[in-house]
Amino acid sequence: SEATGSMIKIFTTGGTIFQKRDPITGGMHQPVTVQDLLVHLPQNGSFDVQKICDRSGAFLTFDAIFQIRDAIHQESGADPKTSFMIITGTDAMEEMAFTLDLILDPHVTSSIVITGAMRPSDILGYDGHANVLDCFRVLKSPQSQGRGPLVVMNQSVIPARYVSKTDSQMIGSFQGYPGPMAQIRSGHVMWYYDLPPLQDNFSQVEAAPLSKNVPILITGISYEFPMKILEDCDGVILGAMGTGSLSDSLLEQLTPWTRRVPIVIVTRCSHGMGYDDEFYKKSREKYTERGFLLLGYENLNFVQA
Repeated sequence: SEATGSMIKIFTTGGTIFQKRDPITGGMHQPVTVQDLLVHLPQNGSFDVQKICDRSGAFLTFDAIFQIRDAIHQESGADPKTSFMIITGTDAMEEMAFTLDLILDPHVTSSIVITGAMRPSDILGYDGHANVLDCFRVLKSPQSQGRGPLVVMNQSVIPARYVSKTDSQMIGSFQGYPGPMAQIRSGHVMWYYDLPPLQDNFSQVEAAPLSKNVPILITGISYEFPMKILEDCDGVILGAMGTGSLSDSLLEQLTPWTRRVPIVIVTRCSHGMGYDDEFYKKSREKYTERGFLLLGYENLNFVQA
C-alpha cells in the first residue's frame, strides 16, 4: 500500500545533481532544474518546490539547514500528510542529514528524504533521475513515516544518524552501519529494520549558537598537538586512534586545558566506540577523570561529534 500524502514539498540547495559542464567557460554550472528531475515521476503528483540556495555542497551552511527545519515544522504542522524531499550536494549530505535529525521536533512524523547525485548530469551513468524517483517511492511507502530524515542514494535508504560518505567518487559512496534500513528492489521499497528513539534532541536550538570555532583534529603516530589552537577555540574534537587512544605525553599535555576548553575524544575510525571498558579496563575513566568528554559522544564519528 501507499501513503496518502497530498503534497511533496521539495527543498533544493544545489549540488552535483544540477551540474554539467559549461561549454563557454569549460567549468561547471547548474542548468538542471527540479522540473528536469521530475520527468520520470507520475504526472499527477503534487509538488511544491522551494529553492534554499544554489551552491555546491561545500558551501552549505547551518543557516540553510535550519531554514529547511523551520519550513518542515511549519508545513507539517499545517498538513501532517505533507512529505518532504531535500535535494542537495553530496559533499555535505551526511552533515545535512545528521544535523537535521538532531534539530527536528521529535513529534514530526512526516516522511523526509534527502538525495543528490554522485555524477554530473552530462556524465554517462548520471544517477540523479534514479535517486529522485527512488525518493518518490520511499515517500509513498507508509513505513517511511516517523523515521526521521532518510538518505536515499543508489537504491539504498540509510538513517541520518548512521549515514556516511565512504568514497569521494563512487556511485555507492553512501553507506550505513550496520547496513541500509531499506532498499529499492524491482521498483518497491523493502524495509529491513527500525530505529530506537533518538536519545538527544536539539529542536529548540537556533542557527546562531552553532557559529562556533570547533576544530577537528585527527591524531596519529608521533602526533604533535598544535597547542595554540586551544587559546582561541570554543572546543576541540579529537579523532583518536583505535578506541580513542591518546599517548601518555599527549594526555598530560592536554589535561590542564580540559578545565578551560571542552575536549571531546572519539575514534578516528568510521564506526565504533570511543572507548572499550570490556577489552581495555578503565579506558573510559582514564580520560573522563581528567575532564575529557566521552559520554554522549561514544557512538559518533568525529564529523558527527
